[in-house]
Amino acid sequence: MEQEINRFTAYTNCPSGEYWAVFYNSEVKKYPRGKREILSFLILNDDKETPRLNNKEEPYYSTIICNESKGSSPKSKVNKIKKSMLSKEEYDPISIHLGVPTIDTFYKRVLKVKVCPKSNNKNFITHIQRPRDNQWECIEGEFEGKFITITDPIELYNKLRNKIPNKERTSYDEAIDSMVNANMKILLDENGKFKRTIYEKFFCNTDKNLFHQFHAAKSLEEKLFLCDSFLDPRAKEFAYRILFQEDASTLPKEVIASNKLLMKERWTSKGPWPCAETYLDQAKKLKQERTTEAEQKIIGAVEKYLINQQQDIQYG
Repeated sequence: MEQEINRFTAYTNCPSGEYWAVFYNSEVKKYPRGKREILSFLILNDDKETPRLNNKEEPYYSTIICNESKGSSPKSKVNKIKKSMLSKEEYDPISIHLGVPTIDTFYKRVLKVKVCPKSNNKNFITHIQRPRDNQWECIEGEFEGKFITITDPIELYNKLRNKIPNKERTSYDEAIDSMVNANMKILLDENGKFKRTIYEKFFCNTDKNLFHQFHAAKSLEEKLFLCDSFLDPRAKEFAYRILFQEDASTLPKEVIASNKLLMKERWTSKGPWPCAETYLDQAKKLKQERTTEAEQKIIGAVEKYLINQQQDIQYG
């Protein structure tokens, strides 16, 4: 008969990264805004047999925090976690939609996890590598409701513009115009409206904290790890674009290829973004209007730059 033990109280002290970990406890705690179920993990070394220790010889721990659940809802976070922990032998595509084992069934199970910052500068487990196929599963819950307020920033601004003092409206209009036209208008669709994917939901707190970590990171390796940790595909795409602008030569080939494809699309097709053909047409008109030698040289230099960029992007 296995000896019963008092399992340690959950807490998290593990830095960001990917680790092997053993799941060892689940307990419900009362918080000011309700009860939460805390799943606790002991972080292991790569040998998967010994605990990973800090410089004080103390073991690292991490946790997953869920809303209290009776386990009857297939969409509950705790059931999503249990499904991700199933082994290849345990996983059945029909049975998992009928029910999953109780949480204590998974005690002492060794898994690979991804620890990321979420809130209050603390790190929590956000991904589990599924034992059945070695694919990473994001175990964060998602809001499934619908916003009933205005979510398009331009529409909201136009609705509230009359509340801005007349003397200040011009500066506010310029600020909104600058935001809309930033970064080659990547926020807009082909009709000049904000992309639905931009404002259909906001970034979660996990991604907001990851962005702070991303901007503070010193090494490319750390930034690339954080890119892979974003939960929202939009956040990951923006982060890769930032890295591409900083130094494209150091990035993975697939990231370089996707960004070059985007640049080619922006430079060679018409839309709500700057187009090389449009600028070249404007340059021709300016050549007729501005006749001084200095002005002609400047316009000619801009024309040459645009043509070279267009050729490099289209054929490079």
